[in-house]
Amino acid sequence: MNWGIWCHASFMYVFLDWHFGGLNSCARHVLVVWLMKAKKTIMLLVATMVAITLSCCERDSTGTGGDILPAGYVDLGLPSGTKWKAANETGFFSYGVAIDNFGSGLPTKEQFEELISQCQRTWVGNDHCDLMLTGPSGKSITLSYVGDGFYWSSTPSGTDRAWLLWFNSGEVHTSTFERSRKFSVRLVQN
Repeated sequence: MNWGIWCHASFMYVFLDWHFGGLNSCARHVLVVWLMKAKKTIMLLVATMVAITLSCCERDSTGTGGDILPAGYVDLGLPSGTKWKAANETGFFSYGVAIDNFGSGLPTKEQFEELISQCQRTWVGNDHCDLMLTGPSGKSITLSYVGDGFYWSSTPSGTDRAWLLWFNSGEVHTSTFERSRKFSVRLVQN
């Protein structure tokens, strides 16, 4: 038996099982029998490779499953390839503090406009105030109405205003607002 091929195949099988959300019981049994016949060093190598892979990534936290993305980002399938974080950053921030703390992680006005134009909108939550956006991939993120539905972008407008996304009662827009106001932040990965 070629142990190199076997090891590679075992690793890929375990990785695909984790990535696609589970194997049926018959496939698991075959994998367990296969691993039990291997030498302990090969099993240790496979287990180490799997552990390294799992420690570097996590599944998206929206419950929609599938993609393996760093730190809770969701691939909505947008044309730009932008990945959106599944949750808000904790707290409310003035524009200057948001820029200082999050820099290029803040979405641009154009990324907000793409989010609005490319995603299906569903009003959710106890009072139907939160906005769930479902992208072309079928995966979704939910923007909470906390802070009156305002989310800073990284795009300035003049010297004392900046672009943001805001929503309420079925409306979603980009607009400008005074930089001194404190609003929510949702990060992106470009």
